[in-house]
Amino acid sequence: MNKTIRVAFGFILGAVVAFAETLSPGQLEQQLKELSRAPVDYVLAGKWFKLAKEIPDDGQRQEALMATSAALIYAGKGDIYQKSVRTQIDNAAAFEDEFLKECPYCQGGGESERPCPACKGSGRCQYANCQGGRHRIHQINGDKYENCRECKGTGKCQKCGGNGRLEGKCVRCGGSGKSMDKEQVLAAYKKHADAAAKWAQREREREERERKEAEERAEREREREERERKEEELAEEMRARGLVNVGGKWMTPGSVRNVAYRIFQIYEPGHALCRDKYGTVFCLLYSAEDNRAVAEGDVLKNDLYRCGTYSYITVQDAPSTVRQFAIDLPVALKEIERQGLD
Repeated sequence: MNKTIRVAFGFILGAVVAFAETLSPGQLEQQLKELSRAPVDYVLAGKWFKLAKEIPDDGQRQEALMATSAALIYAGKGDIYQKSVRTQIDNAAAFEDEFLKECPYCQGGGESERPCPACKGSGRCQYANCQGGRHRIHQINGDKYENCRECKGTGKCQKCGGNGRLEGKCVRCGGSGKSMDKEQVLAAYKKHADAAAKWAQREREREERERKEAEERAEREREREERERKEEELAEEMRARGLVNVGGKWMTPGSVRNVAYRIFQIYEPGHALCRDKYGTVFCLLYSAEDNRAVAEGDVLKNDLYRCGTYSYITVQDAPSTVRQFAIDLPVALKEIERQGLD
């Protein structure tokens, strides 16, 4: 680095005495906001660099150092960035990519044409005395013409084949396809200056967001515990009433899930004789409270709650007793209580 430039940069850093004192969080936040709004130049870069040393948070300090770097490069002091700041940036290569855009000379291809240095773009053979691929030899008995030994009579430049131009790596981007753009540098500066200035605010927002998320998790946990407590209380009550849990549903012992059956006779109000798909006959117990219109010939499919037995007289005047099931659990429990069943 030029000694004069080093001294000047050091002078700028030393001159910003306002930043020499340890700053409170509020003072630091105010200083950062002021810097983020100031015009971008070499002096501003020095202020950013000095202030970065006062920042305790590593993430915020990195943003300030990147703002310093972008300001230096924007001000044309990339050599100071390389020597004094670059080593302090955690991922300098990724940061520098922010300055690049598609190379306008090669349109991002990394290759470009340039005038042939041998023929200076003419495409003609540059061998002495070559004229269109021939050169003249002076002899006593008259001049003699022969093919040029350099271009073998073609008259073309042997380096570029007569095109006058050569293809190769783009001289502007070195073949990378990208080149530094000043507007990109300014955009990078604004991005990191804004991030450094708003770091404290974003941290407060992050902490508030995490606090709310923790409260929501705690509330969900309380709700889960309350739900489990109520479920356990219900389970104790159901077990005390002699019910069993079948697939998450409390049922009387002997109850069955999802049964398909057909009503073939309404024996008396609230009692219908049914037959399942296996031909088994049972009594379906229902009541007006079920609010169901039950008719002979109906084909139904639902859970059936066992509730004792039912006796009736068949059409042959013979007594018969079959198992009895209710459509609803409350009806089944009431019938079990009426019959004095366990």
